[in-house]
Amino acid sequence: MRAWVPTLALTLACFQVTPASATVQSIQVMPASPGACDSVALVVKGVMPSPCHTLIEARLGRLHLLPTMGPIPGYEIGVRLVVQEPSPVIEAVCPAVLQPYERTLYLPHHPFGSYQAVATEYVVPYWPDSSAFPIDSSTVGTTFGVGPDSCGASCYLLDFRHPFTRIGPCDAGGAPGDTACVEIALGNREPVAGIQSTVLVFDPRVDLIPGGPLPGSVLRPVRVRAIGRADGFQVAWTVDESTVKFMLYSDRLAVLPEGDGPVLRVCYAIGHDTAPGPYYLRFGETVVASPRGSAIEPCPTFAEVVGRFCVGEPPCDLDGNGRSNVLDIIRLVRCALGGPDSTEVCPDSVAARADCNGDGAIDIRDVICCVRKMLAFGFGTLENPTAGTGTVRVAFRGPAEWVSATEGRAELDIDPGVDFGGIELGIQAPPGTGITNVAAPPGSAYHVGFDGTDPRSARVMIVRLGDAPSGPIRLQVEFRAIGGV
Repeated sequence: MRAWVPTLALTLACFQVTPASATVQSIQVMPASPGACDSVALVVKGVMPSPCHTLIEARLGRLHLLPTMGPIPGYEIGVRLVVQEPSPVIEAVCPAVLQPYERTLYLPHHPFGSYQAVATEYVVPYWPDSSAFPIDSSTVGTTFGVGPDSCGASCYLLDFRHPFTRIGPCDAGGAPGDTACVEIALGNREPVAGIQSTVLVFDPRVDLIPGGPLPGSVLRPVRVRAIGRADGFQVAWTVDESTVKFMLYSDRLAVLPEGDGPVLRVCYAIGHDTAPGPYYLRFGETVVASPRGSAIEPCPTFAEVVGRFCVGEPPCDLDGNGRSNVLDIIRLVRCALGGPDSTEVCPDSVAARADCNGDGAIDIRDVICCVRKMLAFGFGTLENPTAGTGTVRVAFRGPAEWVSATEGRAELDIDPGVDFGGIELGIQAPPGTGITNVAAPPGSAYHVGFDGTDPRSARVMIVRLGDAPSGPIRLQVEFRAIGGV
């Protein structure tokens, strides 16, 4: 197995709460026997304990190719559901009557093969920022098959994706003055030799449909590069205000093989006066070429692919420098633990930004809340991802090893510097694998936060608690074969 390469990222902690009783009951495919050219939907049904509970998230996961043998490929697709308990501070009568719900989610890309679909519902207690840890879960699955193309032609799908993890409706996010990136993913059923397209940006609060380009002073493309399967391809691009036109091709006649995943990363400079809120990304005229030089048609979809670029202030910016990173978390830990210098470290101006969950107290729950927000939204760039005064060395300890046919593990050693407080880093999974967990041994003096919504690019934050000794840290990295990455 290829060596794992650490990059950049954040910590989480955990506490117990009383279980709840919402249940996901069924997941069905429509139509029952689809073809590769049909529009395919997953219909998920379940119940909540009362009308006061809220289904706050219903999200389709990414399609993963399973490491199976034989002429028929196997795929795995997941659905994530999150049910939130009622607010404990709102006095309302909540009758104990089961509240049914139903959600329909459409698959953007579904090649010929056999499928495993799994819907997992998580129940979380009420928190104002909806970042509480699950207290209960239920799962239901089904299998179905997608027949060969019935339309007699192949097709492609372009999509927008967050470089780390998509949270809610945002495919990219940052604060005014930041540079933030969005990835363009390609789903293709036959080899692709080149892509030519345009990405348009518009403000949905002003224009219901894209008209002229949004001014470059709001969002301006500043960098475009090939990634993933397209690494090594050439990219030519031009900018007109917020609009970017690009051409992706190979000067060595290489092709993008059949698959699904990011091929391009587009980064935007967010203007200092850009109004907070969502901005929409749409593809303009697009041409996707086969190795024969013929055009590949777009796959039929129920709705146009639209990306969302979310602009807002960085969460938990305790030092007020316009960035959110591990340095703010270290200060928050000191605020939460108190001590003789707590008044100096955590004055009222800092305390006001430290109460992440809005409960009027500053404690470890606010540390958890802030870490989750930073991991989730990836605001800003990390100019100094380490909190400490010495050199921190990060390296994998020996090669990764497979412990079963589909699961493996690796050990990541961190040698902290002097006065170590914490570090953010990211771990890129090798092709064909996905990271499922990153954790410290039991009894560790550190909080380890892990976000693996996108298993191909896990984000981690490690935070030292108070005066705990800052000795070497050995993290266990677990991964599994997922294929199609």
